[in-house]
Amino acid sequence: MLNINFSHFPTLESERLMLRRADFNDVNEIFEMRSDPEMMKYIPRPLATT
Repeated sequence: MLNINFSHFPTLESERLMLRRADFNDVNEIFEMRSDPEMMKYIPRPLATT
């Protein structure tokens, strides 16, 4: 069985992209994505309103 431990969340980087753990400073961007119907059309969650 696969056992994944994210107690230390890795940061993955390439020349054009950095994937990192979201933090409180990302709240506005996350809300913008979660409230966009086009962005959320394939994700079965309600649109964020607040």
